[in-house]
Amino acid sequence: MLAAITAGYIETFLESGGIILPPGCGACLGLHQGVLGDGESCFSTANRNFKVVWAVPEAFVYLGSPATAGGNRH
Repeated sequence: MLAAITAGYIETFLESGGIILPPGCGACLGLHQGVLGDGESCFSTANRNFKVVWAVPEAFVYLGSPATAGGNRH
């Protein structure tokens, strides 16, 4: 998190309307910020796309590796 803040990634995410959530089960259970609404998007490092549980059919759920989520600086 500190490296992402220092590199300016977090500022970019926040300025574009992104919300940074702590790791763990959240979206699929509707915890933290609730489930996704119409037209909302989620990028997750989870190993499954539970779109039926995570969101309404008009939402977008994208899965990616932790390296992709972290910017893969290597």
